[in-house]
Amino acid sequence: MAAQTNTLAAVSRRNRAPSPWLIGGLGIALCAMLIPLRDWGEEGYYIPLKGAAIFLSGLVPSLIMLRALRLDPEHRRANPLPYLPMVGLIYGVYFGLPVLVRDRVVFMHYIVPDVHSISRALDLALGGWWSLLLGFYVLAPRVLSRGMKRPMRLAWDPARAGSLSIVLILIGLTATFISDSMEVRGSLAQIMRVMILLLKVGIGILIILDLRTKPERWKRVVLWGVIVPLFLLISLRTGIVSQVLRQGAFVLMLVWSVRHRVSLILVTALLLSAILFRGNSYEYRTLLQNSGRVAELSMLDRSRIFIEIVRDRFVTDEEDTWQRSLDMVVNRTAQLAVLGHVVNYSPNSIPYWQGETYATLASSFIPRVIWREKPTKELGQRFGHRYRILVPGDRETSINLPQLVEFYINFGPVGVWLGMGMLGVLYRLLYQKLNQPGCGDGSILVGAVIFSDLLNIESDFSVVWGGLLQLAIVLYAILRFSKSRKTSRQGRSMSIHPVGAKS
Repeated sequence: MAAQTNTLAAVSRRNRAPSPWLIGGLGIALCAMLIPLRDWGEEGYYIPLKGAAIFLSGLVPSLIMLRALRLDPEHRRANPLPYLPMVGLIYGVYFGLPVLVRDRVVFMHYIVPDVHSISRALDLALGGWWSLLLGFYVLAPRVLSRGMKRPMRLAWDPARAGSLSIVLILIGLTATFISDSMEVRGSLAQIMRVMILLLKVGIGILIILDLRTKPERWKRVVLWGVIVPLFLLISLRTGIVSQVLRQGAFVLMLVWSVRHRVSLILVTALLLSAILFRGNSYEYRTLLQNSGRVAELSMLDRSRIFIEIVRDRFVTDEEDTWQRSLDMVVNRTAQLAVLGHVVNYSPNSIPYWQGETYATLASSFIPRVIWREKPTKELGQRFGHRYRILVPGDRETSINLPQLVEFYINFGPVGVWLGMGMLGVLYRLLYQKLNQPGCGDGSILVGAVIFSDLLNIESDFSVVWGGLLQLAIVLYAILRFSKSRKTSRQGRSMSIHPVGAKS
């Protein structure tokens, strides 16, 4: 009995999450260190304080999650995927951190909102984030029906899931190669995007099986030393670093779903690499667009060229590379600057859109395979020209419209509060369906794929949420092939035991 008690105590200590008080204290200490370094002038002395309020508010979901894990060291009731904490961290970086690390906020290198506009944008961002938290933690439990709260259970048989993963990876790699080698349009392009997604699903299955069953050493080396890095390298070929970060977040979500912890060294390395690549992405993407020779290279060769550009700049001038990369990251992730810019124009100079940007939302749920004449949305162009971000003759550049900014340009401050509250309810609905303990590894994988796409908060609502229903149906249908035959014959709800657990 004593030995068993000591074993349980050791497991409890190993699984014990970091103290939320420690993480919160570190966040406060960071803000306290940065605030005195800023100079926003006499009119804007309070700007860094508002930015700190947003940054610290973004930590709230992480603190709530860590407290729950401390109270439940065996992780019996913990949500497997840390989606909302990730959203909070991204939100804090996009809307709070820019005014803590710079004395002005710049967008597109030449748009610099004044102090008054930035102050109003900070107020909107802070109110919008707390509206989302209220929607998630307070409103959703009261408005969601019992049927909506019932989780989607999908457990799998490890052997069938492993075989399925190989098939999905091969299909995904083939589709990626085809779409990379030739131009695909219309409904065929949508089919190709689904097939490319299968690569991510197949790798996700392998990651979960590896963490659950702990296979032979050579299999782990192949997965983590070859397959996962190759997956990230393929994403790097486009030069869109945010896409690589979302793929990295997908991997981290799956690791967390099993272990409820991740390596801080791995996370730090991922973030530092993202800063370096983001700082040199413009040079690579310019080369990709203007050089036919580079565009015709294979996926891995293009990724190699991107890596060589970053390496050469880093070796030539390490300090300048870091400074340029940090400046680029701050400027490109400062969605606060976009919000401040539109606040300066609406509603005085440019009237609210009155929901116009959501006109295509209903049609976005219909696959192009079914509706071949489905209209193409060009909101990025319209938004850029209407708010004088793009020059009149520019018909190529598309400006991302963050969801919070979209709420504002349509309905003003009320739109931000109600829209963000609605987002909180939607997030909670997905948590109830795909992010509950015991819902099965298949559901966890579906949730990780969907949640990693939803991290794209810098794009408009229709783009991010439009294909969600189609994606969930396709993923659920595919993963049903990984169910055990016994469970399939029973036709009842699947086992809630995770793979590798004893029933």
